[in-house]
Amino acid sequence: MPAASVKVSGFQTGDLLQGMAGTLQALSADQRAAEIKKINAVYMLNVSADDHSTSHVWVIDLKKEGKVTHGASETEATKGQPKPGIQLTLADGTFAKLFHGKSDPTAEYMSGKLKIKGNMMLGMKLQGALKRFKNLAKSVSAPAISKESSATATTSTSSPTVVVDGFQGSQALAKIQAGLASLSDDARAKTVDRVNGVIQIDLTDGSGKQQSWTLALKKGSAASKSNELVRLGDAKRNGLTPNVILALKDADFVSMVEGKLDGQTAFMTGRLKTKGNMMLAMKLQDVLKVASKNATKARL
Repeated sequence: MPAASVKVSGFQTGDLLQGMAGTLQALSADQRAAEIKKINAVYMLNVSADDHSTSHVWVIDLKKEGKVTHGASETEATKGQPKPGIQLTLADGTFAKLFHGKSDPTAEYMSGKLKIKGNMMLGMKLQGALKRFKNLAKSVSAPAISKESSATATTSTSSPTVVVDGFQGSQALAKIQAGLASLSDDARAKTVDRVNGVIQIDLTDGSGKQQSWTLALKKGSAASKSNELVRLGDAKRNGLTPNVILALKDADFVSMVEGKLDGQTAFMTGRLKTKGNMMLAMKLQDVLKVASKNATKARL
């Protein structure tokens, strides 16, 4: 039976846990029982968006059936699941860091970014469990997501989602993300080297709601060789320091991506506000052109 989607728009956590859910489904009943016996725990994750505008709950059963469920509330997420032995409260970006091994639970707990309620030792075991299932995923062929779930799935589980409902600019940023990912390693490195900076983009939609994204385009950074050049959330939430912050309306950003509005005109007319390195801000248009061009090629 195909794994139901546990993805949620605007959250990297669901994308990352989808891989675990698929791996659990791909195992035989005996293999699954043997793997979850090694962990023997049920985790509840209360995850907030990086801008704290919303939150979502995931439950990882690594004790009884070996499945991942989710919901907008704890009641919805835990339905049909064993009682969680531990509850973790953290931001979406923090979970992504733990998942990718860029931080550890102890460090995040000590910094106050991870709150634990329940069995503390189970919290410390989570990263090992995630790593175990990441390695298992390489040796099994995970089934496709069911047709019902695929309608809400993003285009790639390997790239953290940057799409946020209500922001057309996030769709444009997803295309930029895909365009940069489609470049060869050399071409991507050259694009990053030309910019050599961290750009934070703050967009405001028609209702006045604000959302931030970060372009990690610093020369020599690990991100220059990965799919994390475009990230959801502000620079601080992504563990970075912005060299320039750009603030503009969502619709104006879309116009810039589509080439209908250039950065200089947007700045001179007050539609684009900048804080930091002005020259770096002017380089954004070049990045948009390169990324958009390759995103188009990737879809053909």
